[in-house]
Amino acid sequence: MTFLALGWTGCTAAAFWAGLRWSEGNASPADRTRRAALAQAALAAGDSHGAAAGRGTGQNSPAADGGPVSRAKPIRELTIDETKARVKDILAMEDPLARMEAYLEFIKGVQGDEQIAAAMESLTENYSGRERGREFSMFMTRWAKESPEAALAWTQKYGDWRSQAGAQTALAIWAHTDPDKAIEWALAHPPKDKDDGNHHLVAAISGIAKFDVDRASLLAQGMERSEARGGAMERVLDEAFKQRGDEAAKSMVMTLPEGAYRNNMLGRLAERLADKDAKSAAVWAASLPESEAKPRVVSEVIDEWADNNPNDAGTWLNGLPRTAAMDEPRERFAFKVQERDPEAAIAWAGTITNEKRRTETSYRLVREWMSREPDNARAWVGASQLPADMKERLLRRRG
Repeated sequence: MTFLALGWTGCTAAAFWAGLRWSEGNASPADRTRRAALAQAALAAGDSHGAAAGRGTGQNSPAADGGPVSRAKPIRELTIDETKARVKDILAMEDPLARMEAYLEFIKGVQGDEQIAAAMESLTENYSGRERGREFSMFMTRWAKESPEAALAWTQKYGDWRSQAGAQTALAIWAHTDPDKAIEWALAHPPKDKDDGNHHLVAAISGIAKFDVDRASLLAQGMERSEARGGAMERVLDEAFKQRGDEAAKSMVMTLPEGAYRNNMLGRLAERLADKDAKSAAVWAASLPESEAKPRVVSEVIDEWADNNPNDAGTWLNGLPRTAAMDEPRERFAFKVQERDPEAAIAWAGTITNEKRRTETSYRLVREWMSREPDNARAWVGASQLPADMKERLLRRRG
C-alpha cells in the first residue's frame, strides 16, 4: 500500500523548516520575547495537562518508566527513556498551538541519531490520525536533512506504515542534496512486493523533480511498468505544470520518445488539461496525429468533459471520424452517460465499429440498466432491435 504522507511533506516541511531556521541571533528582540513566552506557555500547558491526567512530566512528576523528568533539563541532555517520555507528554497537550510550539522546540533540541530514533519511536507508538502524520513527516524531514542514511536505516526496522512513509519522506528530502545517493539507496532497497514496483525510487524521483524535471522524467521512463511508475509519472507532471506551465508541459510530453511511457504520459496529460478546460483540451486532442496514443487521449478528455457537460462532449465526439481507433472513446462515453440516459448510452454503443466490442458493450450496458431498473430495462429490451440471441439472454436474466 502506498502511504500518503509524501503528499503532505511539502507543506508541512516548509512550515517546519521556517521555524527550525529561526535562530536567536537573527530574530528581532520582539520575536525573541514572543518565542520565549510561547515556549513557557507550551511548558506550562504540558505540566497542567499532565497533572490533570495523572501522567505529567513536570519537575516533580514521574515519567512512564518511573523516573523523574525535569522540564528544565536541556533536551539534548535527556536520556533515551526521558526523551520518549518528553515526546509522549508533548503529544498529550490539548492546546494545539501550545503543543506545536513545544513540539518544534523539541525537534530543534534533539541531537544525534540515537536520541532522534528514540523520539521517533515514542512518536509512532503514540500515533493516531492525520495530525500525528504531519508531526511524523516534520520529524523525519529534520532527521533526513542531517543524517539521511540513519533515518532510512530506522525506517527499515519496521514492516508497517513507518517503513513506507518514513522512507518516502527521507528519500524525497535526500534527493535535494544528493540525488545520486538517494537513487542508489532506492535501487538497492526494492520493496518486497515487486508487482507494485519500486516506490522508494518514486520518492527519490519526487524530490529530484522539484529541481530537475527532465532528469526525473528520464528516471521514471526507465522504470518497469507498474503502479509505482504511474506514481512517478504523476510527480513529474505535477512539477512540469507548476514550474513550466501548460504549454511547456505539453511540449515536454510530446517530445518524449515513441513508446508506452509517452502514451501513458499523454493520457495523464490529457486528463489534467481537460480538468482545467475541456474544450481547449478537445481541440488539442483532435489535432494530434493518428497514433496508438490518440484513442486514450480522446477517452481521457471525454471522461472529464462528460462529467460536467455530456451534451457538448457527445456533440464533439460525434464529429470525430467513426473509425476503429475511436471505438474506445465511444465505449467510454457510453458508460459515462448510462446512468443519466441508458437508452442514449446503448445508442452510443451501437456506433462502435468493431462488431464484437459493440455487442459486448451493448450487453453490459443493458445488464447494468436491468440491475437498476429491471422493469423499464426489460420492457425496452423486448421492443428493441437488439440481436435475437442477445435479447433472449437478457430476458432470461433475473435482476
